[in-house]
Amino acid sequence: MRFPRLLIAALALAAALTACSGDDKPEGDDPPASTSPATDDPNAPGAQGPCKVKIEVEGAATASWEGRGTVRVGDADGPEAIYQAVNGDNLLMAYAEGPDFPTSVTVTVGDRTFANKPGSAEGLDIRGDRSGIDLDFTALDVEGAEAGVTATFDCSSTPDKDKKKKNKKNKG
Repeated sequence: MRFPRLLIAALALAAALTACSGDDKPEGDDPPASTSPATDDPNAPGAQGPCKVKIEVEGAATASWEGRGTVRVGDADGPEAIYQAVNGDNLLMAYAEGPDFPTSVTVTVGDRTFANKPGSAEGLDIRGDRSGIDLDFTALDVEGAEAGVTATFDCSSTPDKDKKKKNKKNKG
């Protein structure tokens, strides 16, 4: 039975990522301001930027939030892009496909964590170019409970990027 082991591994990874935050109480619902490597290369591993997000979770767990999220460049051995949105105890992490790394999503609502079915990317449009995601899928927890997840991340046009575009037009 490979499916339960892969699901448990995915959920363990999600739990480890959320447990390593170093701060149990976030200061706000928005993720930290975007930071870039010292080179300011937007394509360097770890470079990140802002996104507009809208997330709905229904079923075995429920949550709904809108606001800001982040996208960052993955590294050479992992996903091409990593998307994240946090709202209190709720977290959505989405990983674009990469070398030997499957497209995947984990969703934590309170103390429950759900993930897409391992090996299935059905309903997951997670763009490696860091422009955004569109999700509409059924996530499972370790007991097999289901939660319907719909989410959009628009990382191509955010207030921060729109301001920079306006400033460039005003200077030119």
